[in-house]
Amino acid sequence: MRATAQLGRGVRLAATWTMLCAMLPLLGACGDEVSAPKQAEEIPTDSTQSKTLAKTGWLTVHDKISPAQWLASREAGHDVELEDPRVKALHKKLQDAKSVFGTPYRMTANRAVQLEEMIDKEGWEHEDAAELITTFTEIGVSKTSGEGFGQLAQAYFQLRKQGLSRDEALQYIQDEAKETSGQ
Repeated sequence: MRATAQLGRGVRLAATWTMLCAMLPLLGACGDEVSAPKQAEEIPTDSTQSKTLAKTGWLTVHDKISPAQWLASREAGHDVELEDPRVKALHKKLQDAKSVFGTPYRMTANRAVQLEEMIDKEGWEHEDAAELITTFTEIGVSKTSGEGFGQLAQAYFQLRKQGLSRDEALQYIQDEAKETSGQ
């Protein structure tokens, strides 16, 4: 009976992975991404904001907010200065993620916060946005599969919804990416 249940779960996971892979081109077109902004545009030098960074729910294309400063402010629960060491550390994480996924800083930050909120809403153990960025960058799936950060976040969430633990979902994604790339 247990082998049958595991086989059924494996078939569901394989079907989900196949569906997600088929949807990846469509998911990539769903975002509001435009061509990647130039470095100077990604880190505004004006840290005076008309709204509280810590309470800002989403960064739009038109916001003149550093994604790293926004993430650091959300984590701290209050606005932090652009020169704060936490901002610099988050900027490094966003740089690393961009080198793996090619996704602009703003989009990576938005998707990570969105995933953090979805995980919290499900009542699962909290995973903060910065942790998610680091984890996804470390597994480096995009290098082998061509997935962007948003697509990986969606795949991860769907696998968690099917009952996989955090570690199981990450391992599944990593294994599937290796299999897809022939490694």
